[in-house]
Amino acid sequence: MSKEYAAAGVDPSLIKPFKQLMRNVTERTRTFPQRRGVYVDTEGCYNYTGNQAHKWKQVTEGLGNKIEIAEIVYRTTGVAKFDSSALDTMRMAFNDAAAQGAMPVTYTDEVAPANSPWFNDSIRAKSMAEGFYQGCEHDDVALVGGESPALRFLVIDNPVMSGCVVGLITPISRQIKNSEVVPGLVMVGVGANGLHSNGTSLVLDRGPKLSPDGLLSRMPNGEIFADAILRPTPSYVRLVERIQDAGITIVGIVPGTGGGVAKLMDAIPKEMTFRIRRWMGVPYVLQFMRERFELGIRSCLTTFNWGVGYYLFVRPEDAEAVCKIGEDWGHPMAILGETVEGPMQVDFQPEKEVFTPEA
Repeated sequence: MSKEYAAAGVDPSLIKPFKQLMRNVTERTRTFPQRRGVYVDTEGCYNYTGNQAHKWKQVTEGLGNKIEIAEIVYRTTGVAKFDSSALDTMRMAFNDAAAQGAMPVTYTDEVAPANSPWFNDSIRAKSMAEGFYQGCEHDDVALVGGESPALRFLVIDNPVMSGCVVGLITPISRQIKNSEVVPGLVMVGVGANGLHSNGTSLVLDRGPKLSPDGLLSRMPNGEIFADAILRPTPSYVRLVERIQDAGITIVGIVPGTGGGVAKLMDAIPKEMTFRIRRWMGVPYVLQFMRERFELGIRSCLTTFNWGVGYYLFVRPEDAEAVCKIGEDWGHPMAILGETVEGPMQVDFQPEKEVFTPEA
């Protein structure tokens, strides 16, 4: 490659070490989907070898601004937490696929910073590659390819991270359709472990102003604020799989991401009321932000997950069993309320708040 091209911001020799690390992840994860009957060849092509009717589902998700927090921690302390960035990027897509009954089997990533030198930091690169490996290992997914461009004229500094997961639905009776959510179902909440990947823009706007050390300030519980923010999003893939393995029908799922409780109306736009009668424990870091950022409860409920990472809609007779399965797998679980006849709204009774599509 010409010196002129490298001077323009694209130097393949600097990107190559990162590419090799990711190729190693590809090779190490190639056999992981075999548990689900999916075989991946050395070229990244794959096929389902089972004998049941099946469907494929593709989901693309991006990380957004959260990697900037990992970069601030790295520049300030020298501690690389880019594995968290990789896990967040993957699990946003994995959890969305599982919400439709599709078990993730293959994944492709894109890591796109402004310039090639970003890739040439071996500590950062190894941390990120390890995160992609951990995400694949946890959910039996093969990394089958990726893209690592340097986008000097499109990106200012830190990379834009995104990826695409392909999920397998088999048998096809396991497909989960939010269009089938109707009044009379029970809402079961699955607990969040922190911020996950939504609300980061607010964190980056307000967090640097925290006293005494901005994002690196220590919260009253002893944890560094940035560390709590960077805690990786949990995967809910195996939870969905275990519930379905038990013969329980999950009628609908809404991931508790952008929009908080208001997302229920976006994901299931029907004339009915989501009546929430009780709530779950709110992670400490979210409570800390409410206090220090001086946020009202409505802002908290519609900006953050506010303690619920996944909403499951099940028949009333299945609710207790679903909670038991989740708890056995280490997930905090709670029966939140039910869907009822009425206008399209979220009736959040614990705080006496009502959310409509307009407000």
